[in-house]
Amino acid sequence: MNKLDAISDMKRQIGQQELEQTLAYYGIRVTRKKMLCPFPGHNDRHLGNCVLGDRGYIRCFSCNRSANAIDLVMQFENLQYIQAVEFIWTTILGRSLPAYDRPERRRPPVLSVKDLEFIGIGCPSARYVKSYVNCTDDKNEELPDGYFADHDGLEEFGIYKQERSNALYELLENDPVTAKGILVGKCRETAERFQQVLADLNNPWTEYGRSATYDPAFKKDAREYCLSQIKKCNSVMNKIKTIQVAKRAAS
Repeated sequence: MNKLDAISDMKRQIGQQELEQTLAYYGIRVTRKKMLCPFPGHNDRHLGNCVLGDRGYIRCFSCNRSANAIDLVMQFENLQYIQAVEFIWTTILGRSLPAYDRPERRRPPVLSVKDLEFIGIGCPSARYVKSYVNCTDDKNEELPDGYFADHDGLEEFGIYKQERSNALYELLENDPVTAKGILVGKCRETAERFQQVLADLNNPWTEYGRSATYDPAFKKDAREYCLSQIKKCNSVMNKIKTIQVAKRAAS
């Protein structure tokens, strides 16, 4: 099977049920079709701003964004379109990919957008670049979302795709030592912030300590929350440690 045909077929099968499975995969709780907005950069605190539609999309009326399952995975995992379809198909839905020729693909980033936002880096700004994929002599050929045909002055039409690129991931590829140092520093800062709150809970002279003194339930919940966030920091730090730093040849 042609790869583009296979991707188009998989995309057609990713609908409402698959969107709900994707939301569950990321721990996004839906109550009567209402949820907190999951879009990066929107710190939503009002349940109901974002709603689950009936046609495979969610819509936030506060930040005015909408997305299907593929869009969400592209944002959360910083993947390209085809990678996102394959990620949903295999990782979220647990299905096997159809048999088609797949070139060796670039490994997805070690850290997701969610990981980066957690350690205070935020959602990296992205730009789009045109990348050649294949050619066709049929200008009316149906292509998957994110792909387009361009004549380029030739008899055949070049098939291109829009690829996202951003400064942070480019830095990881071009100067992983510097990028890794930045990530480690931000991860440590995040862990230290929660460790300080834990210490303050036992100090009645601090704001957290005063609240903990008068409300034991608050102290218990705050302590459990901080410990869970420190554990999450450790998980992100372990991901950072897996970033490979190539040895430079001696000049």
